[in-house]
Amino acid sequence: MIETQRLAATEKITTSSSLRRFVPREQFWVHLLLIMLLVVMLLPLLWMIGTSLKSDLASTPQSLSGQSKDWSTFFNLFWPDGFHIENYSKAWGGKYSARIPEASFIDSPFTKYFFNTLVVGVLETLGVLATSILAGYAFARMQFWGKGFLFGFILATLAIPHEASYIPNLVIVSQVGQVFSWAGTNTYTALFLPWIASAFYIFLLRQYFMGIPTELYEAGQLDGLGDFGFLWRIAIPLATPAIFTVGLFAFLGNWNSFLWPLIAAPSIPVVQTGLRQFVGNTEVATQWNLLMAAATIVIIPIVILYFLVQKRFIEGISRTGIK
Repeated sequence: MIETQRLAATEKITTSSSLRRFVPREQFWVHLLLIMLLVVMLLPLLWMIGTSLKSDLASTPQSLSGQSKDWSTFFNLFWPDGFHIENYSKAWGGKYSARIPEASFIDSPFTKYFFNTLVVGVLETLGVLATSILAGYAFARMQFWGKGFLFGFILATLAIPHEASYIPNLVIVSQVGQVFSWAGTNTYTALFLPWIASAFYIFLLRQYFMGIPTELYEAGQLDGLGDFGFLWRIAIPLATPAIFTVGLFAFLGNWNSFLWPLIAAPSIPVVQTGLRQFVGNTEVATQWNLLMAAATIVIIPIVILYFLVQKRFIEGISRTGIK
């Protein structure tokens, strides 16, 4: 009996040693694959940053068909010929043409672009959070007639392409503008009002609210809390990670919006339509170093915002839908 136990313990130790030898090797190839995928995904970003630091001549895209194919040619696509930091100040000031006069920081084009985008982004994010929290909680906890049908109808709107709603929304905004001038086209309201409700955000918060234990809801009712009291004092604090996730997605969607601001409020330029100013035409050639510098400036606030809410964002994504 003792010999049998000794043999079993020896076999267990041998198996554990084999697993310890196998797992690091398996993890090495997994990590290597992930690093290779990461490098491939970062290539456009590295090219953008490298081009933003190049001179005017070196930043002009050239065909590789007539050049020798070697590693130095590929490397030069990403590494600048010199670190021209002044490209960023020129891009911020909108110096895509020599005929544009110098402007102060406050009067610079990108200062106006960032101000417009921040105003619209904050207002849209607040609107999205208000509608998504209330609707998500209603579908998760409240009982009313037609609840299942209405929720299914809302989810069905996810199948509609985002661009397909531009024309109907534009017609509605223009008609509303005839009654309320502050809500018509070429206003801040037109840039965010059609997008303050989203089926995806409602679904995400509904799933999170459904994960809150029913015992907490019943205990709140015993303490005299109504639906709004439970939502404000218990549900919202517990759903903070999901709310951060919804807020980040909403703000990011507004920050990256290009087509809607271009057709709904062309007189109120935002950062994405501001990048369009660097694209050349028949009179002015595209200065790729300034365009990439402006693009780098545009993504910096989003990267900073993501790192600030990274922990909450990952927690909200990982726990959404878990009961």
